[in-house]
Amino acid sequence: MPAVDQELINGRYRLRREIGRGTTGAVYSAFDETLGREVAIKILDPSVADPRLAGRFEREIACTALLQHPGIVTVFEAGQAPDGRRCYVMGLARGRTLGEHIDKQRGLDEGNGGMSLLERIGLFLKLLQIVEYAHSRHVVHRDLKPGNIMLGAYGEVWVLDWGLAKNLREEVGELEGDAGQAFDQLFGETGGPKRGAATVILPGDGSGTQRTAAAAPAPAPEATAMAATMRVAAGGEATRTHSSRTHLGAKQTHHGELLGSPAYMSPEQAAGRADSVDRRTDIYALGVILYEILTLRTPCELEPGEPLSALTDRVRLGQRVLLSARWPDAPRGLCDILEWALATDPGDRYPDCETFATELRTLLGQLAESYAEHERLRMAREREGAWSPAGEWDFAAKPGLGPFSEPGTARRAEPVGQVMHPELGGLLVGGWGLQIYPLAVPVGDDVRLEIEFDVRHGAEVWLMLRGVPPQPAYQFRIGAYGGRWLMVARANSGADRDVVEPEVLTLRPLRHRGAGPDTTAKRSLGRCRAVIEAVGSTLTLTLDGGEPLTVQDPCPLAGPLHRQMAFATWEAHAIIRHVAVHRRRSPLMQPAYAVANGLLDQNLFAHAVHAYRRFLVEHPGTTEAVEARFMLCLALLRSGQLKLAERELRGLLSDALDSPVAQDAIFELARLVMAQARSLDKAVRVVLSYQESGDFVRSRFALTLVGGLGQRLHDHGLDDDLLADLDRVKLLIKGSPDLEPMRATISQVLSLRAREHLFTLLDRESHDQVVAFRAGLARIAASGFALRGVEQLTRFEYLDVARRTLTASDPKRTRAAMRREAGDPYAVSTWLRDCLSLIAIGGGPQVGAALVGDNDPLAMVV
Repeated sequence: MPAVDQELINGRYRLRREIGRGTTGAVYSAFDETLGREVAIKILDPSVADPRLAGRFEREIACTALLQHPGIVTVFEAGQAPDGRRCYVMGLARGRTLGEHIDKQRGLDEGNGGMSLLERIGLFLKLLQIVEYAHSRHVVHRDLKPGNIMLGAYGEVWVLDWGLAKNLREEVGELEGDAGQAFDQLFGETGGPKRGAATVILPGDGSGTQRTAAAAPAPAPEATAMAATMRVAAGGEATRTHSSRTHLGAKQTHHGELLGSPAYMSPEQAAGRADSVDRRTDIYALGVILYEILTLRTPCELEPGEPLSALTDRVRLGQRVLLSARWPDAPRGLCDILEWALATDPGDRYPDCETFATELRTLLGQLAESYAEHERLRMAREREGAWSPAGEWDFAAKPGLGPFSEPGTARRAEPVGQVMHPELGGLLVGGWGLQIYPLAVPVGDDVRLEIEFDVRHGAEVWLMLRGVPPQPAYQFRIGAYGGRWLMVARANSGADRDVVEPEVLTLRPLRHRGAGPDTTAKRSLGRCRAVIEAVGSTLTLTLDGGEPLTVQDPCPLAGPLHRQMAFATWEAHAIIRHVAVHRRRSPLMQPAYAVANGLLDQNLFAHAVHAYRRFLVEHPGTTEAVEARFMLCLALLRSGQLKLAERELRGLLSDALDSPVAQDAIFELARLVMAQARSLDKAVRVVLSYQESGDFVRSRFALTLVGGLGQRLHDHGLDDDLLADLDRVKLLIKGSPDLEPMRATISQVLSLRAREHLFTLLDRESHDQVVAFRAGLARIAASGFALRGVEQLTRFEYLDVARRTLTASDPKRTRAAMRREAGDPYAVSTWLRDCLSLIAIGGGPQVGAALVGDNDPLAMVV
């Protein structure tokens, strides 16, 4: 790296070291001597002799300065380096590039720090928001790639290096001359590609210098093989190892007549059609980035020994590897989205980033259930301990109704109740028609029911999960059709026909003990032990420890309306001897909780609410459940379901007031009550009603109120309602160990707003309103809030002062009238107003005589 001149740039910025390179120049870290902060300075590369490239640097400055977004570094000013080269100063983004992040993901699975599918898409949605903003300002980047995207340590995402950006409002094209000739010059097999420096890299520790390319032209390097192990995005899927071959030149920025990085270049860029570049060009590059985030590879890669011209040919013709080829288990919807984004014809791509993002958010909602189900199934296979008991009843050992405490119902017959029969050793149920006996056990979507029973008359017993008529339900029939079949079916409604003749999902002949399938006569079931499970969309029936009968329902019943279960008999009597119910527990908590949080982050409120509710049913009584319940409240608040949110918040505080999240719940409840009732009094009562809330909640809520109270003071003055609300704030902070700092803070905010309102009254010369306002200020002072700078005089009062001081021509009396009080900015402001007002009345000489010695006006202002 060449030596850096240590002279200041623009008289304030001292260069430190080179930290990266962009398409048009080098980037240095620097120190702002004026404000004492670190900045970045990009200096035009001295090797750039082409006037068009120098002009591009000027356009880069203009485009970057035009874009004011948290995801784009701020341009502070432009200038010249000590050697006369053009430069500009911008904010310093610390972190690592998306390219480095992707490299790190290779070899990691989700359990070891790898990103889940939800996290990958969430990261990409942040990137879409930044580019969408740039497009709204009519700027296209034209060189989007992981090396130009920075990830901060706290979730920040920045898009860097706008050196190839184009303002679509500009009419001057960048393509001149014959495109074919330019293509040959750039990518002909006899010559090496022009390799412009590519990436600005800002290490997280601020040390070291890294470059991704040399500034001078160089021959294409040999392809390097990179062995990588990756776990595909949907968490927990099988690990695959592949050998990924990449070419450094394919991912670098090439400039000349073809602009962009070949691996991320759109077909129209590869064809040299610069005049056709628009938002859809960036859409294509974003599609490549999403593809790489998901698979850790790009759809078009440079093969060993292949010239760059061959790669650009394939890009131009749309010859790329489909997502489904790299990731066979990729969701079909995701494959379709990438096909739209990577369409060869720009007219077939998404028209804008907003549409792209909407499609992805919709997909997230669709994948949420299947993703959670995948996690449940995988972890269930790994740990049987995922099931926890919800209840167990031995009717032979302990007579009673157990979970069958609710009245039974019947179809095609009168209901026959359940009766405990000690002599028979169990609970006697059954009768004519279909007799249904619900189990009063709270469960989630995923449930296991184990039951032992004897069939004394008849040959058919039904077990129902995820619903009981009149609701849709799954039926696990033992002895269906005269004792001949095991069957899993789905009743889609509560109508008699649907219940008795449901949609059959699967069935197989019932094998009796020691015999083959009996298809000729009805058989008695005798004593049975059945285990039925519903896990996501998978339904399983196991009879007497035999081979499970399993089926997948592509559109499973799920949700709060499908969490009932029942035992039923069809034209039979049975004795129930033992029942055990299990539900999902700890091993599956985090995946389900993570899905819900991810959905909330993406504003998919309905899906998030559903996921939180399912989690709460499956994991009651846990610490995570309390946190999930609070997150459910936030999801309801953000979705506008205020009444339901209030009920959930009050329920949470009733059940878990000693939890750490209770303070946040009190705060949110108070804000909600104030918004709904438009009453500060009711909100304060909510906070004070929970004595366990502590000083933190009261102080936090009081500070939240101050801004609104100050605005009311500015707009309407000190009316009775505002004064009453200030008394309520005083009640909130009473007894707080931070009482004095709280009073000072509130007083400072109110002082500013009170002065603004008072000046409005003085400008109107509203004498009566000024008098009333001063009376209100006296009430505030009596409450303990010391407002400063509100001792302003009216024009008539200044006239009276002038009569008393100017006629006497006594500097001491004039100084007293000017109310000097050093060290207080509010008092200095009042003093200046007194001076100017007296001068305006005609007391210039007297004021001048008073401003002598230690009353120097410049010193007072400073």
